[in-house]
Amino acid sequence: MASELQDLLQRALGSSYRVDREIGVGGMSTVFSAVETSLGRRVAIKVLQPELTADMSTDRFAREVRLAASLQQANIVPLLSAGEAGGFSYYTMPLVDGNSLRVRMAQAESTGTPIPPNEAISILKDVARALAYAHNAGIVHRDIKPDNILLSGGTAVVSDFGIAKAMDVARGSVSGDYTLTTPGSSLGTPRYMAPEQVAGDQVDHRADIYAWGVVAWELLAGRHPFAERTSRQAMLTAHLTEPPPSLQDFATAVSPSVTALVMSSLQKDPDRRPQSAIELLSALEGVLTPSGPVQRPARSSRRIAVVFVALSLVAAGALVVLRFIGNGSRTPAGPTDLSPSVAVLPFENIGGDTAQEYFTDGMTDELATALGRVPGLRVAARSAAYRYKGSRNIDVRRVGSELGVRYLLLGSVRRSGQQVRVSAQLTGSSDAVEIWSDSYNHSVDDVLALQDTLTAAITSALANRLGAVGSVTPGSAVSRGTTSNEAYDLYLKGNYYLNRRRPGLEGAARSFEAAIVADSNFGRAYAGLATTLALLSYFGDTKMENRVERITANANRALAVDSTLAEAHVALGILFGAINEFDRSETELRRAIALEPNNASAHFQLGRTLIYYGRLQEATDAFERAKSLEPYHATIACWLGFALARPPTVDRAIAEATRGWELDSLASVVQNFTATTAIETGRTAEAVRIARAIPTNGFNSGTFAWILSMADSLDLAREVMRTIESRGSTAWRDHLNRSMAALALGDTSRALDALEAGLERREPIASWVPLWVRLYDPVRSTARFRALLRRVGLDEATLNAARRSAP
Repeated sequence: MASELQDLLQRALGSSYRVDREIGVGGMSTVFSAVETSLGRRVAIKVLQPELTADMSTDRFAREVRLAASLQQANIVPLLSAGEAGGFSYYTMPLVDGNSLRVRMAQAESTGTPIPPNEAISILKDVARALAYAHNAGIVHRDIKPDNILLSGGTAVVSDFGIAKAMDVARGSVSGDYTLTTPGSSLGTPRYMAPEQVAGDQVDHRADIYAWGVVAWELLAGRHPFAERTSRQAMLTAHLTEPPPSLQDFATAVSPSVTALVMSSLQKDPDRRPQSAIELLSALEGVLTPSGPVQRPARSSRRIAVVFVALSLVAAGALVVLRFIGNGSRTPAGPTDLSPSVAVLPFENIGGDTAQEYFTDGMTDELATALGRVPGLRVAARSAAYRYKGSRNIDVRRVGSELGVRYLLLGSVRRSGQQVRVSAQLTGSSDAVEIWSDSYNHSVDDVLALQDTLTAAITSALANRLGAVGSVTPGSAVSRGTTSNEAYDLYLKGNYYLNRRRPGLEGAARSFEAAIVADSNFGRAYAGLATTLALLSYFGDTKMENRVERITANANRALAVDSTLAEAHVALGILFGAINEFDRSETELRRAIALEPNNASAHFQLGRTLIYYGRLQEATDAFERAKSLEPYHATIACWLGFALARPPTVDRAIAEATRGWELDSLASVVQNFTATTAIETGRTAEAVRIARAIPTNGFNSGTFAWILSMADSLDLAREVMRTIESRGSTAWRDHLNRSMAALALGDTSRALDALEAGLERREPIASWVPLWVRLYDPVRSTARFRALLRRVGLDEATLNAARRSAP
């Protein structure tokens, strides 16, 4: 039943928002989930508590929130709007799909499974990045705490930046350009308040450093440093006068360097703390927690040490792409040694409207694609360039060296009403000298012309600079696929959602379908829709009706419009792999590679198909090629680790699994294959630790039931079986997970029943754990299992050879 406050809020907001439900109450606000009706986007509406707004100017508060909305960085939840409704002051922000760090910590405590140190370090890095960006913009948060740190899609994001300042200004406490708290103000949460906040002294950004230190101590130790202080006054007194306990005494797995950093952040005197969030980030960037989820066995060889150094660089976000070739390794040459090359860094979304983020990213991606057609010009991988998304004050020389390119293209997009302004700058990375820059204003109804103009200008600038670089015709109706601005805009939105994978697939499908309605001959939109629907065959929570017919129809329509669309063949390859027709999958993916040799997705999906066959060396080669094209893609890294998980490449398997975990430890596929790789490399204890530490979902339940059963913990396997059977095995992937749980329980007859039922239903029976892994050893020699292999075209001898190659 809706609360009285919710009803009042809905009446006051009218048709602008549809307020769904109350989702939380805090010391500062009551939070509601809502839909902004004009854009159809989900938002959180935070209604400030009345006692905080009694002496506050609503107009000044709204104005300051609009200023704070300019904070646009990947680890910051942006503010969208603010206002007054029915006597209540409120502000809005995007509704983040995920839980707070507080919830994650509570889950860890309730299950008795501490948060893995590597996951904790990743979260702390993300928070430090958010602080560094905001502090550079002159914004102090003043209420950093686990409740304001949200976990979504493998990333930690910080909410409520700028609210403290907005409230001060609205009360007339500070001037509009002043970011510090005045004496006597102590807005914040007692458990995380810096001593100077408690004392009511003037504070600056170092108060956020202290709060970060408290969060870090609590996250790594599993308890608050002053946990025994249960009253508000006792807690405040502790922050003022008591030294915190040594973190090392409560978190023995944490490295001494991290312990020292956290303890220094908790100094009572601000001058003795790290003086900036950049210092926090720099200190963490070399950290690779030795007790992380994929511990490497102790070895003394020089090669192991080299791999560890490489992993540390990757974990630090150094963007130095390490390519292992045979038994050796190499690093990218510096820009002065390279052939003509450019990196298109993610354009900045000016204005702070996250509803336009798709347009900014789409402009970036389409420019990179267009430049990729220039003969003789190499364009840096998307996964490498996008690690700089949200960064400000780019050091051109450093970034150019890290990406191994001669030139950087930077830009910004401001979309307001019916107008778009794009500014771009091409700069040499060796000398930071600007080669070309310009700005363009166009109507949103003329975006295609805008992109043509911009691409032509950049191409011309590069051609003039490099001489030998050929020319390319700017994006045309043929290469881009449409002359409809509406269809193209919807296509950009679809690609934006598609790049988010699981959280965005439904939105991607809707956008591509709308693009097709706007232009029924838009081949790229058909291909995008086919790819999205094919991925839903794996990631969707429910069975997709008529999926085979829908995917093949859209892919074939795309190819009928444009026979060179490699993406359509990739979509068919994904589909056929999902319905266990692996020979057709391989055929389609090889066609995609023939059309587009540098298509990372095609090489990656080919590797997956070859893994199902048990052709491990071919699969490894395909994954290596995909990695060379997209070096910072977590899913590629974890699948490569799985493919390498046998002698003599066990060390490299562990290295790649660790790298994938560092890149995105919260993605289900990464969790699944990191744990499976641990099993395949003989590290059962590591696999069990991962399975115990991660919430089980429909994607990984069967795998994790198997892993936990190996540690004589059969409860989860039984729970999986009970859950599936209670709903009649009707949910998507039920048979797949039921077969794995049955094998974990030693019930081979039920396992084979489930495998056969899954095959009849065309579930992706080999997708989570290929049929040659040790899980299937109890049924491998049975006639029923051999018949199942023949039905899906898998060779028993090849699979047995793959099984024997494991350690």
